[in-house]
Amino acid sequence: MDRIPASERTREKLKALMEGRSEVADGRSELVRLAARLIIEKVWKVKRGTRWGATTTLEAPPPAPDIATGIAPVG
Repeated sequence: MDRIPASERTREKLKALMEGRSEVADGRSELVRLAARLIIEKVWKVKRGTRWGATTTLEAPPPAPDIATGIAPVG
């Protein structure tokens, strides 16, 4: 039997809630909770390959050359 991803289970719960098939007392609170959970699960799935503590930063672009001389500044 194949394992169902957590995000799919959450998506099904969310769908049931929106279609009125859920027996939750406070529907709005559950809707927000499930939507937030789905977002987190999707991000977790994308970030799964990265290690904890790793930072992903974009490399700063090189400084533009000086207009008068055409030479890039040093430093």
